[in-house]
Amino acid sequence: MAHRVTSPALQRAQRLVQQWVRPQVASGIAPFVVEASAELFEPVAFADAMSLPLSPFAIGSSWGRPWHTVWFKLSATVPEHVEGCDLVASIDLGFSGRGDGFQVEGMAWLDGRRVQAIQPDRRLVPLGTRSSGDVVELWVEATATPIIAGHAFGYAPTPLGDPRTAGTNHLYSLKRAELAIHDRNVEELAGVLHSMIDLVIDSDDDSPQRARLFDLLDRVTDVVDVRSLATTAR
Repeated sequence: MAHRVTSPALQRAQRLVQQWVRPQVASGIAPFVVEASAELFEPVAFADAMSLPLSPFAIGSSWGRPWHTVWFKLSATVPEHVEGCDLVASIDLGFSGRGDGFQVEGMAWLDGRRVQAIQPDRRLVPLGTRSSGDVVELWVEATATPIIAGHAFGYAPTPLGDPRTAGTNHLYSLKRAELAIHDRNVEELAGVLHSMIDLVIDSDDDSPQRARLFDLLDRVTDVVDVRSLATTAR
């Protein structure tokens, strides 16, 4: 399988996705103003969370005692120059890698309703189109689930598995909470490239499909202009 990993076409495609395409799916406009509740061991309903005392919380600050929950309130005013654009909230609760869970995770609430989960491979919360001057208010119920399997203790017993022994040190930090413009064409390109790369890695050595995919990956890197992804992604 070494040739699949070291192939120049595959390496170029992986760099294209990781360094250029994925970062441009959402273009940041402005950071949210963030407030946070105290850390709670027992969960509370959304209606009750609205009445919790909140304190200012700086993006980049640590949070998350093991097995505890924090409610974050994110607020931003829509600037005039992005009126009518497809907007998202770009949020990183302190993720490690891009797996599908088994670590910090959250639930986003918008306009009083549950919108979607926030996890390592799902960091953008759709906000729709907004008028200039609108105030976007997003609530995030974030849970500091420890990373247990494969962590510093390997697969041996760990104190993090039980709230009584997990300690009180913060596990995560709020790395990003940003109002952003969403580019669906760039997101679709990222998804297609990711699928093609996976197919190349998983295909058999004698598969005709693998040769065709290598050729397509070469052509993609020729066609896509990383300096103008918005116009070349489609």
